[in-house]
Amino acid sequence: MELTTYGRLAALEYALDNEAPPADYFDFYWQQYTAVGVDGPVLEPMCGAGRFLLPFLVRGVEIDGMDASEHMLTACRDRCAGQGFAPNLYHQLIQEIELPRQYAYIFMPDRAIGLLYEKAVVQETLQRLYDHLLSGGVLAVDVQSPGAQDFLTGVWQGGWTDLPDGSKLVHTLLFELEEDRRILRAIGKHERFVNGKLQEAELDTYTERLYFRTEFSTLLEDAGFVDIEMSRPFNDPKPEGPGNIAFVCRKSE
Repeated sequence: MELTTYGRLAALEYALDNEAPPADYFDFYWQQYTAVGVDGPVLEPMCGAGRFLLPFLVRGVEIDGMDASEHMLTACRDRCAGQGFAPNLYHQLIQEIELPRQYAYIFMPDRAIGLLYEKAVVQETLQRLYDHLLSGGVLAVDVQSPGAQDFLTGVWQGGWTDLPDGSKLVHTLLFELEEDRRILRAIGKHERFVNGKLQEAELDTYTERLYFRTEFSTLLEDAGFVDIEMSRPFNDPKPEGPGNIAFVCRKSE
């Protein structure tokens, strides 16, 4: 699987555009945490710049983070330090996760696990997450199903962000759908301008696998998870039809 991680400019843009999680989305993952029933710390793999992790810290939760992008972890570390927190943040690939302790609750919001677009990598990842849970611990993730969004393909699109230092960050994206619209790919350009002159540029790629609900449920079962429940991570409790589908499951006791 091709490794795609956020570079410096992409992480900077993401951190500025995603300071806080959507309220209903955060409420969903917070409710799963409060219902765990097992004492222990929390882990957010692929935590990015910490928009979910920091609100957990603010609420007094012992939580660790992990990400493949050192630039994202730097943004997360700085954001947490700004509010007086210094959580454990690990720089690892999730499919190679090997942390020093187990967790009562592991959660991956915002379709993060879909970025592992090869099935074998997903299977290895789910098994490692299972091993990192305490007995009876809970895993909560969500995926996007095919047809959930209309992507404008074959056309460059984007926008810009005014940075605190007065420079301008311009981003453009080109989307494509492959494998019978089951794989979403995007190539992105990030360019920083000062007084109209280009100072930095990055090119990155984004790949996401889209899942039908029974397909991902089977992957969880194969990894050993039990008590698998499906719902929408928003206000709509019905998992039918295209959309984001959340999966909440347990490690057997």
